Amino acid sequence: MARKTAEIVIDSDNRDRGKRFALTEMGASKSEAWAARALCALVGGIDIPNAPDPATGMAGFAQVLGDVKFSGLDWEKLLPLYDELLGCAEIVTDSGAKMRLRAETVDSYVEEPTTLMRLRMEVLALHVGFSADAARSSLSNLLQMASSNIKTAPV
Repeated sequence: MARKTAEIVIDSDNRDRGKRFALTEMGASKSEAWAARALCALVGGIDIPNAPDPATGMAGFAQVLGDVKFSGLDWEKLLPLYDELLGCAEIVTDSGAKMRLRAETVDSYVEEPTTLMRLRMEVLALHVGFSADAARSSLSNLLQMASSNIKTAPV
């Protein structure tokens, strides 16, 4: 059976409008290792009720997403995982050529942070089998929770 794929076109009214991206699911071993590392990064030092075993792979990772509280997460552990999601995306040029996105070069092709967020959410949705709309909604809720925990210094 072939890996899952998707193609998205950015329809937001911004500098990336009209850009096309091809997304391809990671292979089974890479996907399982990514999910195990993500679970370990999320579970390490955080109390998650009913945390799944890292061996449950992407399914366990999807289960955890709704239960995670982001205070205390180590960004240095999450950044490589976050960047690896870009490796599943390719920009599709007008001629149909595809160029794989990498963290080091993505700014040459993508101009909007919202496009990067959408690409990562779509790639994650491709792997865990939930809709990108549900992923966006979950991410929005998580960002609201995280921002409510941020303490700002008086100016």
